[in-house]
Amino acid sequence: MKHEFENYDDRFSCPNCEAGLPFDEFPQTCEDCGFLVEVFKSREEALQAMTTFEEDPDAITTRPGHVYGLGWVIAHTRLLLA
Repeated sequence: MKHEFENYDDRFSCPNCEAGLPFDEFPQTCEDCGFLVEVFKSREEALQAMTTFEEDPDAITTRPGHVYGLGWVIAHTRLLLA
């Protein structure tokens, strides 16, 4: 789901690697670590999404964190084996 937030602060960083995220639209991919950063309006939505991500055995997720004025944030990716 794509969100735009009036209260987006450009100091917001990736929950995985803490690199700055340049865009005010979500979801967006962190340029430094490649994790997809998603924002959810409620804790319940974030937990439901996290449960879905974790059903994939190759998924790596961050814990949901609340960012005031933004929402509940989760970053996730899939483990790539080379």
